[in-house]
Amino acid sequence: MAAKAGSASVESFSLHNMDIHFCDGCDFSKETGVCVIKDDIQMLYPRLLAADAIVLASPIYWFSYSAQLKLCIDRWYAVWDSKHDLFKGKPFGVILIFGNTDLCTSGGVNAIHTLETIRPTPNMTISTVRSGLLTQTRISEPAPTMGWEI
Repeated sequence: MAAKAGSASVESFSLHNMDIHFCDGCDFSKETGVCVIKDDIQMLYPRLLAADAIVLASPIYWFSYSAQLKLCIDRWYAVWDSKHDLFKGKPFGVILIFGNTDLCTSGGVNAIHTLETIRPTPNMTISTVRSGLLTQTRISEPAPTMGWEI
């Protein structure tokens, strides 16, 4: 990794091996800024806040990114709810891996569309990898603010 080769410190988490429960929508975090569900996501919250950059990676399963990544992103709500500028100024990257011959028929395009819609930063780098080969990298356009500042 280029970041590891330089002076950057890199942490990697395998969501598949973590015990992360689904968000129950209780909105308790609106009052406290803390999620009441005590599971492995709690250790990720301070790392999200402290990270200089965030890169998500997922295989494409059944026309979108993995359920584990969706679950993790859903649980960011508790932190984002009390800190809307959570990702302000942070480089944000996504790597999607698929085996199909086409980004559209693999469902990769669905994952890209979803991630661009929930985009946590104005510009996000999205790279797709098909059968071990980098197929596309693009910087998405700035997102509308939808009522909040990014």
